[in-house]
Amino acid sequence: MDLTQLANLGEFIGGVAVLVTLVYLALQVRQSNTWNRQQGFRDAQGRTIDWVEHVTSTKEIAHLYNTGCADYEALDDDDRFRFNWIQTRRWAAFELVVDYHEGGSMKDEILLIVESYLRQDLSKPGIRRWWSDWGRATFASDFRQHVDRLSREAQEERS
Repeated sequence: MDLTQLANLGEFIGGVAVLVTLVYLALQVRQSNTWNRQQGFRDAQGRTIDWVEHVTSTKEIAHLYNTGCADYEALDDDDRFRFNWIQTRRWAAFELVVDYHEGGSMKDEILLIVESYLRQDLSKPGIRRWWSDWGRATFASDFRQHVDRLSREAQEERS
């Protein structure tokens, strides 16, 4: 075997090594994306479970939440402050799902479920008032736009 043949053989082996490396990296990226999707779902689910446990922990908190959903203005300053953070905590889990979905790490099906919860919330007068008075200023602009779109759609359905 002369020097040219050895050079060709080395080039061929190098090409195969690059191909194997690319396949390995593609598999690693795919596995990482799958893990991110699963982690995003677990994060959002955990936050939602924590919120439910909090709101249902006492009759007083459940009553406060239900009153705020129905009539945000009926709450006194202290209860409105508490309601603001209860509702912010709930919607922070929703915002997480929207963020993960926009990043490609959350299934469409999960986003549709969250959007149905948002629509349910937006059908309540107290939540709509909370959103305009407090919520809009609390969340990132992309989530605000998402909620505002859902709010317009819900308003059109009510009309």
